[in-house]
Amino acid sequence: MTSVIFRRRFFLVISILFFAANVFSESEDELKKRILSGADLAGQSMDELLAADDEADEKKSDKVERRLPSTFERDVPYTADEITFMDLYYNHGISSVAQRRKLHESAIESSQKFQDEYARLVHLARAEYYYGIACIETFDLASFENLKDVENKSDVSENVNAGAAFDKAIEYAKAALKIREGSDAYAIYSHAISANCTAKSWSYILGNALKVRSYGRKAVNLDYSNGLAHFLAVAQDIYAPWPIGKIRAGRKKMIDILNDKYIRVEKQERLLISAAIGYSYFKQKKWSNAIEWYNKALEVYPYNFSAHQMLGTINRRKDGGK
Repeated sequence: MTSVIFRRRFFLVISILFFAANVFSESEDELKKRILSGADLAGQSMDELLAADDEADEKKSDKVERRLPSTFERDVPYTADEITFMDLYYNHGISSVAQRRKLHESAIESSQKFQDEYARLVHLARAEYYYGIACIETFDLASFENLKDVENKSDVSENVNAGAAFDKAIEYAKAALKIREGSDAYAIYSHAISANCTAKSWSYILGNALKVRSYGRKAVNLDYSNGLAHFLAVAQDIYAPWPIGKIRAGRKKMIDILNDKYIRVEKQERLLISAAIGYSYFKQKKWSNAIEWYNKALEVYPYNFSAHQMLGTINRRKDGGK
């Protein structure tokens, strides 16, 4: 959900639809039903997906087991190849299409080491997810629309390549969940849907973006220490526009994640959460606070493209620019 492209498109699309609802006298409930006709795919009704359930978020389920993260083994541990791929992506260290492909291939190969089919599928989902987000990473700090896969000599855009990878990640996660329900399978499922919103059409965003929270919550319920799952369960509050989003409540929840000793907050989560908090302040034009939190994100990954891009935007806005 950290993608700038997603934030802008999601805000614009939702805003247009709520405006259209007023113009054409379509009731809000009818609009939601039409947009979210596939909500049952997330295992929840439309009302459950859209409910303003801050109270439910704050009230922790007694069924969720809490142990210090150091004593709670991850559902599916990352492989060394996955960590390398992740770190290079988040630190803007992928400098060519060839490097991206090699990282992808290594991540896929590492998944074959696991005899457990559930674990293998989760690893494959992660490999496709990171390949997808690397496709829309800008290697030269230019807009991603200008990046062409020249080695392939293909007219297919990187957005299409990314969307195809996210689709694969979703299918692998679904297959894993058919074997058993696991926290990391739900987390990568949620993460891939979120990322797919940056690569797919508006109709995809409208039909799927609000499911990210649902899958994130399922992951939390299965493993309370899963920091990524907590982030995904809360991100909607910050990145979605009113009335779906709730900036202040979302920011508080993000800070609570950082301060909860029972939640494993690793490098990826610390970056995502810090950037989300920074974005919440950006939306409120609280420039100093936004800069502080984006700088916290850079403490984790000093060359993160999105954080640097947002800091540039904040400084321009602060000085009266666009």
